[in-house]
Amino acid sequence: MNNKKKRTLKGFTLIELIIVMAIVSILMLGVMRVAQPAIKIMNNTSNSEKTYGYTDNIRTYLQTQLEYSDALWVIPESEFGANTFRSLRHPPEFDEHGLEVPGTATDVTVGDGGSIDDAVKDFIDENYFGLVTYNGSGSSDVMDQIQPLKGKVNVMRLLNHDHDSFKAGQITLTTYEFESYNNTSDYFSSSGVRITDTSAEELAINPAYFEAYDTHDYTFSYALGAYDLVGDPSISGANPTDSFKVIQEDKDDIGISLANYNDLAVSIILGTGIVVDMPGATGSFRAFQNPSQISVANIPLVNIGYLNGKAIGRMYANNEYEDPTTHAKVPQLIKWGEESVAAHPVTPKSDVKSFYAFPWSVTASADHKIDFDEDIFFIYSYATDLG
Repeated sequence: MNNKKKRTLKGFTLIELIIVMAIVSILMLGVMRVAQPAIKIMNNTSNSEKTYGYTDNIRTYLQTQLEYSDALWVIPESEFGANTFRSLRHPPEFDEHGLEVPGTATDVTVGDGGSIDDAVKDFIDENYFGLVTYNGSGSSDVMDQIQPLKGKVNVMRLLNHDHDSFKAGQITLTTYEFESYNNTSDYFSSSGVRITDTSAEELAINPAYFEAYDTHDYTFSYALGAYDLVGDPSISGANPTDSFKVIQEDKDDIGISLANYNDLAVSIILGTGIVVDMPGATGSFRAFQNPSQISVANIPLVNIGYLNGKAIGRMYANNEYEDPTTHAKVPQLIKWGEESVAAHPVTPKSDVKSFYAFPWSVTASADHKIDFDEDIFFIYSYATDLG
């Protein structure tokens, strides 16, 4: 027999295994530390893309709803019953010295008593009072062939706080039907229009959009005007690595100018984490935990003619001209912006800068400040809903 050589099988000792495991652990720890920032960036990028998608969808909805408006008012909740505007339907009279006759002008309080219903009535009164349409009856009596204009006015509400059964962040719609003449004996009554029907306030966007599994922890906030979200290192959450963003104008309590249609914009902020109201120098401001996203909806207006931000082509009554024989005030209908070519010179109305967009802010001033505790209302109508 051949002698077989004995082979000695030698393995790793326990100490060697421990050393190898320690080295592998150190290498793994190093890899994880290197990869962790990249993973965090990827997660933040993914979340940012998702949140931008949500805000962008709302931005598109707002633009689609409003761009074909025939007339449009935008009113923050705090302005109802708080400010007045000079009615263009009830303009002042002037004496022979060119001075305004006291009591002849009508100052209208926007939504008197804080009521959206009153604001809608003001909107209809200023834009559509006294307009008539042809009913096609063919009657020999001309008066039987015309009727007061009928139509619909919509109110869109952007909720920054819970209201009735609606939650903050949601958007609602209400529709009002009207007639342009109230059939009263006083044609110049300040309540010359008539509301014939009002729908119940309903959600404009399916609630599942705000309550789906991947969005139910999000917060939606709205601000009138165009803003940016900026990082604020002075704010920290429970976790030292948390970071927050703010709107600088909100934190510094800086007002912005909302003078005319060119300034018409809404900022939609979506918070994906903690949203806190922080005490500021003169009030509170809102901070949004990252990743948060802001999208600005600039509202293009296709059917409203305007030049340099001011509406053009509308008419207003003028009582300035006095008949030299009878000395009676003769009302005229003057096209806004064409006072110089009127039959009788009138006082220019060029100082009425923002009436149709912001009836509560007749003169341009940097006084509108963000308040995330108030809702934003859009009162608007379509030409296709008038007839």
